Amino acid sequence: MKFLADMGISPKTVRWLRNQGHDAIHLLEQGLEKLTDAQILEKARQENRIILTVDLDFGTLLALSKAKLPSVVIFRLGNASREVIENRLAFVLELRTMFHRIATRSCHIS
Repeated sequence: MKFLADMGISPKTVRWLRNQGHDAIHLLEQGLEKLTDAQILEKARQENRIILTVDLDFGTLLALSKAKLPSVVIFRLGNASREVIENRLAFVLELRTMFHRIATRSCHIS
């Protein structure tokens, strides 16, 4: 999967994602720390990346735009450590894998 981490996400989490085999970039690594939220959304849309953020504005901007992409994962965990965020992200990725397996087997969930 392809991820774009916002400034509120640790660059170490991006390295962790890479170690898991994902294509992940951080705004800071790209020299893009001053992009507006709208510009970040557009970059993620153009590159087909999932935004990782702690900023609620992304959900609002996406809803107002009525666009379906990019996907956004918003972490609302207070002052959670990087490890807590990585654990939650690992859980989300596992759920995605489970649902993908179900969908590819032509199963129905009711």
